[in-house]
Amino acid sequence: MLTQQLKELEYHYIVHREVYAQIPPKVEYSITEYGQLMKPVLQTMSDWGAGHMQHMEKLYSEEDEKGAHPSEPRKIDSLG
Repeated sequence: MLTQQLKELEYHYIVHREVYAQIPPKVEYSITEYGQLMKPVLQTMSDWGAGHMQHMEKLYSEEDEKGAHPSEPRKIDSLG
């Protein structure tokens, strides 16, 4: 699966694949200049993920303090 994804990224010029003719075989991947354009998007996603983890830790610690069971379904009133 990883190989398939790397081949697709290479096909779209997001990563560069360098093959070295040696034994044992050696292959190196690097991000291309075009792939570097994704950095802001990936950073934003990473920041959101870190904030989400903090949110979940706070949510579950509050439920534990109230005696609620974290695995019970919750009603979500709104997303805003």
